[in-house]
Amino acid sequence: MPRRALATLLAFAVLAVGLAGCDLNAVPDKAPDGVSISVYQPRPDVAKNRLAIQVKNNGTEPVTITAASLNSSYFATTFTWGPRTATVLPGYGVDLRVDIPQDVVCDDSEPRHVVEYTWSQGDVTGDAIAIPDDPFQVLDLLHDAGCLIEKAGDVATLTAVSLTAPASMPGPA
Repeated sequence: MPRRALATLLAFAVLAVGLAGCDLNAVPDKAPDGVSISVYQPRPDVAKNRLAIQVKNNGTEPVTITAASLNSSYFATTFTWGPRTATVLPGYGVDLRVDIPQDVVCDDSEPRHVVEYTWSQGDVTGDAIAIPDDPFQVLDLLHDAGCLIEKAGDVATLTAVSLTAPASMPGPA
């Protein structure tokens, strides 16, 4: 079975047995109808070392998000957004930008990624938990890059000896 398929299957199994590994004391409320969660890294966020937790609202009423966090077994620290407020209108999505933690966990444990968020819709509020869609496997890529950097640091020290400015283009003749 491919690694991504196994990871997805295990993530659903973890959710089914009570979300082992989540730091919630109470059973979370049901998420609003039509809300979906995904993660990706917009191009401008690559240099800023951030990613986006995207909240899409395919329901019929606006949803307000007041806090969100991504717990990943790939990182020792939680990705945290808020407390702030973001209102997602029906048919739209909002990117909640979060900093990528520096502390990568480079072990052989199975990947688990869970987004916890606080929402309100009209007079109803609640906390929800979702397994995020990761269409570009950004969490796998960030984890692999972080582990490569950590392992390279164990065997070598990389330093720049000199910086040479790029050659300039000659002017027109």
